[in-house]
Amino acid sequence: MFDGLLGTGLRSAPRENIAALIEHANRHSAPIVALDIPSGLIAQTGATPEAVIEAAHTVTFIALKPGLLTGKARDVVGVLHHNALGLESWLAGQEMRIARFDASQLAAWLPPRRPTSHKGDHGRLVIIGGDHGTAGAIRMTGEAALRSGAGLVRVLTRIENIAPIVTARPELMVHELTPQALEESLEWADVVVIGPGLGQQAWGKQPCKRSRIFVNRCCGMPTRLTFWQ
Repeated sequence: MFDGLLGTGLRSAPRENIAALIEHANRHSAPIVALDIPSGLIAQTGATPEAVIEAAHTVTFIALKPGLLTGKARDVVGVLHHNALGLESWLAGQEMRIARFDASQLAAWLPPRRPTSHKGDHGRLVIIGGDHGTAGAIRMTGEAALRSGAGLVRVLTRIENIAPIVTARPELMVHELTPQALEESLEWADVVVIGPGLGQQAWGKQPCKRSRIFVNRCCGMPTRLTFWQ
């Protein structure tokens, strides 16, 4: 079954009569191939306000639409096929506000390392987070950093999280989050990650404020992030 009910201009939920057709198509046993985009999926955001075609395959044309790769797209797009219709050269000359990242970029991001290099040559990362009950978030973030190639990874968290994290990943340098440890770590780090398991209580707000002050001082300009307020 081919779906071409709605196109990329959809901005809200389908009208009632179209929604009924979408739901009827989804109940059918035949696999659905969506043309350009599954009907009911918002092309810019991947949102699905109400009824949406649940495609087995989606064939999209000219440029990839953001909504095919974001939001609820993975639930309804199925296997995504792209055909630029011979406009590759024209597309290459257009200004792009967003880009799709995949494994093909890894070679540029992670060049081969010298056989004699060591962890001190590959960056210093500080991760701040892990409030009560969310030690797993900060532990997984630290492990991801190690797997991605960070040389030295320091974790600042609740004191009760230190033992389980070090037991699971002894490569991580885990410290209690205190004002002194935070100041020292911000000076030490090349990259700072704030947020995994941080929560919204007073314990998590203070390091955000201190980090913002530090960033402002280093950059010489105000840094405003609304979730730090």
